[in-house]
Amino acid sequence: MAVTMCVDDSRTLRLACECLAPGGVIMYPTDTAYALGADTTNPDAVQRVIEAKTRPVDQKMASMYADLAMIEQHIGVDLRLRALVQAFLPGPLTIIFQGSGIRIPDHPFCIALVRAFGKPITCTSANVSGKPSPYVVRDNSDLAVADLIIDAGHLPARLVSTIYDLDSDTVLREGPISHEQIRTTLSKAALR
Repeated sequence: MAVTMCVDDSRTLRLACECLAPGGVIMYPTDTAYALGADTTNPDAVQRVIEAKTRPVDQKMASMYADLAMIEQHIGVDLRLRALVQAFLPGPLTIIFQGSGIRIPDHPFCIALVRAFGKPITCTSANVSGKPSPYVVRDNSDLAVADLIIDAGHLPARLVSTIYDLDSDTVLREGPISHEQIRTTLSKAALR
């Protein structure tokens, strides 16, 4: 049975890191919906998330990073990625770059969590694939994988993040950031 902690409890950040370290899975609030988090460097933990979501294995899963420096440390950064991160992140954009999903949610708990943990954390909606994204913890009743649930109450119902594949210049999922905004940012970066 999962432990539930309030996002504002001073112990929550420490307990989340302690849960993630040995391969645990957490449910946490983001700027768009509740998400499932696992240590992306732990294949067994990531597999738990994939299986719980009944997600196709070949479908990419985004990872949450604290900032551009962390992305650079784990994946590498080129001029185009740097421009998109600087223009839109933190915010509701997931960028696919060299096969990796990159996300920096605009939520103070997310940034604090990934900084404290020191490694990327999965950032995929806390739902079975194809079902609606959860904005309340109880919306997760059909997904019992989380060892720790971080409750921030009812999140505002927002569009889920835009998913943009930088490698193929393709919007894979429409969200708050348009393809036109992305292309304009990339065009400006190319002119520098």
